This record gives sequence, C-alpha cells and structure tokens, in this order.
Amino acid sequence: MTARAGAVDELHAEVRVVLDAAAELVERVGLWQGGGYWPGSWVYCDGDPVCTVGALYVAAGLGGPDFATDEVGNVVGCTARSVMTAVDAWSAVQRHLGTDAVHVWSDTPGRTATEVAAVLRATAEQLGGAR
Repeated sequence: MTARAGAVDELHAEVRVVLDAAAELVERVGLWQGGGYWPGSWVYCDGDPVCTVGALYVAAGLGGPDFATDEVGNVVGCTARSVMTAVDAWSAVQRHLGTDAVHVWSDTPGRTATEVAAVLRATAEQLGGAR
C-alpha cells in the first residue's frame, strides 16, 4: 500500500466514524428542519434536534460548547482536522445523494430522522474499508 492510499484509508475511516455518529445523533435527538443547523445560536446544546449537516458538524466535534467566535467573529475552539472531516463527510453525503444541496434534501417536508440516519449509514458503507 502506498502512503497516499494509507492516508485515504485513514481519512475514510474518520469520515465513517463521523457519519455513523451523526446517524446515531439524529436518531436520538430528532431532525431539525427549516433553517439553521439546530435551534438557537451557533452553540449546539445536547438534546436539541439537528439537521443533516448539523449532525455532521456535531459528530465531527464542531458546534459544541468549545465552538464559538471571538470578539471579531473568528471561529475558535475547533481544529482544522475536525473541519475538514466534517466537510469530507458532507461531500460524501452529497455524492451518495447525487445532489450538492444536502440541506434542501434534509428540509424536504415529510423527511424523517430515520431516513436521514439511513442515508448517513449508507454513505459510510459506500466509503468501504474496515470498520
């Protein structure tokens, strides 16, 4: 295996963990629809419902109590790795659904948390590899 292939496998493993955790989260707290990642502010409060993208962010370590903005609006309290993992998970869901508008898909009237969780898990499976 080349170094590049190993790095891709490692990234896919991280993204699968985020996708699975996001599926568990949306099943546990419910699906938020109609604007924003979750109710209220930038900071996610455990137990609040989440949209599909919000679930990915929370599962990647973004949006929690350590995630905030400083006095001039710069995002603080997260790592570049967690941001990139969330973006890669979001991109994988886009590819799986065949759309660049996951938020529109997630906000479709009648969409359920069960459907969202199933798509997140199917996306993780599509990435393959050992789990």
